[in-house]
Amino acid sequence: MCNGVPREMTSTKMSGLTNEQRKAVFHSKGAACVMAGAGTGKTTALVERIFFLVDDQQIEPKRIIVTTFTRNMNHLNPIKGTTP
Repeated sequence: MCNGVPREMTSTKMSGLTNEQRKAVFHSKGAACVMAGAGTGKTTALVERIFFLVDDQQIEPKRIIVTTFTRNMNHLNPIKGTTP
């Protein structure tokens, strides 16, 4: 709640989320795992989730852990000779 209004109605980004992103943002039972392809809005959903947890659920930021990774590590493979 933000001044008595649910945050999902006050966020400028929230209205642009897909249904799947909304499921990730408002997940309420324990940890959430978000897996999706490139360009699907994972980072946006994770950032909105953090705002939701801190602003609406009153979770202390120091109690939130977010980890992301990619399988596309070709730029780190010296054998292929690619560069970042």
